Amino acid sequence: MRPNPFFPQLEGPQFLVLYIVYIIVVLGSFWLIKIYLKKNSHNTDSNALPNLDLYETAYLRGAEKAVLQTAVYLLYQLCYLTIEQKKILGFITTSEELVVSEKYQGAWKNSELNDFEKEILKTIEDKVIKRGEIFNSANLLDRVNIYCQNILNKFELLGLLSSKELNAQQNIFCAIGIGVMVIPGLLRLGGAFIAGRPNIAFLIISLIGSALAGFFLLKQDRLSDAGGKVLANLKDKYKSAGNDAFYVAIVGLAALTGSEF
Repeated sequence: MRPNPFFPQLEGPQFLVLYIVYIIVVLGSFWLIKIYLKKNSHNTDSNALPNLDLYETAYLRGAEKAVLQTAVYLLYQLCYLTIEQKKILGFITTSEELVVSEKYQGAWKNSELNDFEKEILKTIEDKVIKRGEIFNSANLLDRVNIYCQNILNKFELLGLLSSKELNAQQNIFCAIGIGVMVIPGLLRLGGAFIAGRPNIAFLIISLIGSALAGFFLLKQDRLSDAGGKVLANLKDKYKSAGNDAFYVAIVGLAALTGSEF
């Protein structure tokens, strides 16, 4: 059987070990390049940023979906929303729906709520939203997307979000990294077919693994370096959960595990 024309001095197992080490080194190198580009991008000094309100804080953590989670929880906490059980025969629960409470009737005159929160209540009043579909409701997310546009613009001006230019630079370097990882494996695989070597399963697995690792590199960071620092500072500030709504905004609904909500 002819030797593989690509690195003929290496047997299959030897090449695989070398190739895996090579993938790890390349992956680590390009990951460091990605971090370097992020840290050296133009960002606002996180120490000079103004205070963020409840929904700006939630948006920093998890964009529109986090804002919706925070708004629904706040309205639930303030007793404007409740979970209503639908039953048959008086005792068999068929579904649970998110509904507005009696307190909602005076909400439009209540200065306790802002316009966005009132719109959320109005949307929930007009639509039947099952409990498990609350945070995936298209109607609610549409309202949130409109509200968050101003937050998005503000964060872009403050440099809290990763810029399009930075994402483009990172994507170029990551694409190069994928090529550098995959090309040697493809050459070896092609050489195996030329030499008539059938035992290439592990090589194919390594190739797939290197490609997946490369696409992991392509994952874009939503926050800039400054945005990440601001979020970390907020998490540290509210880690004691002194304000429940802010705690949910920063940590997410996982903070409420075991609670009634």
